[in-house]
Amino acid sequence: MGGYTRLGKTGVEGELLLTNKRLAFLLSKSVGPLGLGGKRTNVIFNVPLANVTLAQLEETGLVFKSKELVISFEDKGILQNPRFRVEDPQGWVTAIQAALGRT
Repeated sequence: MGGYTRLGKTGVEGELLLTNKRLAFLLSKSVGPLGLGGKRTNVIFNVPLANVTLAQLEETGLVFKSKELVISFEDKGILQNPRFRVEDPQGWVTAIQAALGRT
């Protein structure tokens, strides 16, 4: 499963990828003058599913409420809890839980 997303309130846009073994967040940006040098991809995180402990939805906003995907995982011994604004956040939670065998 994959899709373009925005990382929490930072406004950083990238691609969240879920496979049957890993969860990754990638940023791609154009390089060179006018982007003619192609694209460079930076891996923000790439963790085994065994390190993912939680995938859930959290409501944000006081007036204009929306739901964000929150994923908890351990990366290099540090617990991370990034938030993502994705299309179909409930679908992401379901897919992550299925990949973890927690359906």
